[in-house]
Amino acid sequence: MTIVVQIDSSNAIHNLTRDFNYRCFTFLAEKYPSVSFVFVSDTPLLKQLKPSQNITYLSIRPRISNSLSKYYWYQYKLSKTLKKLNTTYFFSSTNHCNNKNNAVQIIYLDALLSSRNRNKKALLKASHVIVPNDYIKKNVLQLMPSITEKLLICNRGIEKKDEYSIEFKENIKQKYTDDKDFFFFDFDKTNEEKLIVVLKAFSLFKKWQHSKMKLLIVADSNKIESVEKVCSNYKYKEDVVIVSNQNEETLYWIIGSSYATIFIPIENQLPFNVLTALSYKLPVILPATAFYKASFGDAILYTEENETAISNNLMLLYKDEKTRKEFVNKSNALSAARTWENCANYLWESIINKKKI
Repeated sequence: MTIVVQIDSSNAIHNLTRDFNYRCFTFLAEKYPSVSFVFVSDTPLLKQLKPSQNITYLSIRPRISNSLSKYYWYQYKLSKTLKKLNTTYFFSSTNHCNNKNNAVQIIYLDALLSSRNRNKKALLKASHVIVPNDYIKKNVLQLMPSITEKLLICNRGIEKKDEYSIEFKENIKQKYTDDKDFFFFDFDKTNEEKLIVVLKAFSLFKKWQHSKMKLLIVADSNKIESVEKVCSNYKYKEDVVIVSNQNEETLYWIIGSSYATIFIPIENQLPFNVLTALSYKLPVILPATAFYKASFGDAILYTEENETAISNNLMLLYKDEKTRKEFVNKSNALSAARTWENCANYLWESIINKKKI
């Protein structure tokens, strides 16, 4: 049996579908050494990945750069590869299928569909469509009720991370926040308008609590300048630390050493670092939408997207250690239940072994 898995070539530091495919199938490759796994991409990116006796890394050119090259890559270049490998299963990472091959093809859909979505033909072609929560499932069923039997809900795995020692956290705080505790705000998948709301919320927190707590903002290097500009005239700018998101290991150190984390995305989409925060058993603040509630249940501290509501949540975590501990425990429980091992095993049993779970 040959399982071909596409690893998306996106330049994004954290691509959720690429991460989903890579983590699930590297685990399954270790568990089933007699099965042949082929990881394909349109770039040499795959050469950097973990070696394995039963995983082959294959770069298929040309590189996907626009809709035309994507069509050519999927319908011609990929078609030849799937046929040559005698592929049994193909797992796509970009919501596309190959129309010329009879292999079982699976799509991982992690975003909402719209009535104008161009990938509906691929969803019809796919043998299975994996979605991460019930909210997206209901959205798909409303627009495409004909694929009801194809839909599978598979929650993303959460990597298990060891909590940093008190000494380690103190060293991080010494380096970035002058030995002060800090809230972590991720500028990924958000905008300046949302940043201003968070800054106003932090102002209210500082006004009411008179604490020495700081706000640490992490942003991509190409967004640092805009974040600095927004913060330049901020009343509490001395208590705001802006860090460039260039080194993954450093980012993990910062998140794992924070007091709590704040994520206010532009729309219903999952910032990768929400999962990182949960893996470190940290309280997470997210917008109170059906999308996030379907994704995380009661493990998250939900908030309305205004400065008063966000500030109230910051104060709740700061003043009430019992409440903060409850959300730490809930994060821990969610991480323990949603391991990558469980995620990978679900895929194997529900698709490859064809067992209904």
